[in-house]
Amino acid sequence: MHIPALSTINRIISDAKAKGVLVPNTLPVEISLEEELSLKRLARRITPSALEARRAMAVLLHAEGIPISSIATKTHTSNAVVKRWISRFKRARLSGIYVSKVSRYNKAEDEDIKQKVFSLLHQPPLSQGINRTSWRLTDLKICLEKKGLIVSESVISKIIKSAGYKWKKARKVLTRPDPNYKKKLSQIKEALRNLQDDERFFSIDEFGPCAIRKREGRRIVAPGEEHWVPQYQRSKGSLIITAALGLCTNQVTHFYSRNKNTNEMMKLINILLCEYSGYL
Repeated sequence: MHIPALSTINRIISDAKAKGVLVPNTLPVEISLEEELSLKRLARRITPSALEARRAMAVLLHAEGIPISSIATKTHTSNAVVKRWISRFKRARLSGIYVSKVSRYNKAEDEDIKQKVFSLLHQPPLSQGINRTSWRLTDLKICLEKKGLIVSESVISKIIKSAGYKWKKARKVLTRPDPNYKKKLSQIKEALRNLQDDERFFSIDEFGPCAIRKREGRRIVAPGEEHWVPQYQRSKGSLIITAALGLCTNQVTHFYSRNKNTNEMMKLINILLCEYSGYL
């Protein structure tokens, strides 16, 4: 932004005196010679802060009786801003002219705040009187405020993400009511670890009987055509699937039948023997 030179300021004051538009000086005290020299030096500056030059020029013009509206026009700002600059000079003198440095304090990097966030995050929400099984940013913010720590949800989110934490949806895992389930699972893992190249390990099971009827699914339909499956329909029979999952290769060997008995299981074993004849 263009800032008028000091000669321009003097010309503005001279023109105002000639036109008789000066107003009484509203500053509580006169500007001292030292302050006037400092303000004029600042008014000549374009860098490092043009804002300081504009503030100094506003105070100098106001001290000479130039109206607020004229100062606002010359400094390319509003009347309210000019009044605020003058009030700052009244209150703090020259120190009110200088641009204050913006604090670079970052709450997301404060170790004390991090410790309090993770201390709360590692507790179940129920311990803080929140009837939930997992934390939300809103709940964390409220609980921290109760402890006297005012932080925003964005700061909490930055702290959690910077530590490598992620919000994930829980996934279902297979479990069994068998009290020896973990023991049996460890035995299976041990057998797989010690499996030789000429050996194979299978998990065999049966599923069914399943009714043979129309099922929901996707299909290509023409414009205006509807694809629907009746809720209630007569079964066209039933079938049973007998299958073996190769735990080494993750391959499935299966067949369909109408019965679930020992003969079907022996049939599956014979199929496996033929398919894996070169293995033990």
